[in-house]
Amino acid sequence: MGVRLDPREQRAAVRRVTRLAGVQRSQFEQWQREYETSLPAPPNRLDVLRARAGLHAQTTLRRGAYSWLRLKGSFHTKHED
Repeated sequence: MGVRLDPREQRAAVRRVTRLAGVQRSQFEQWQREYETSLPAPPNRLDVLRARAGLHAQTTLRRGAYSWLRLKGSFHTKHED
């Protein structure tokens, strides 16, 4: 079982998880923009909407997974040991 954190530590852990997911989202958005510019023709509106929805879903799932791992005590970095 994971380590129980007090509420303040839990909030700080959630902020770290949210920040990590946000950084990864930004990196993926940058990749999408770079990929878009490499295409011979700009993507149609449906493809752009589909890409945004996919990015949003992926980020939401990632935040949930990271939060679950954090609460279980399974999400450690070398800095936290």
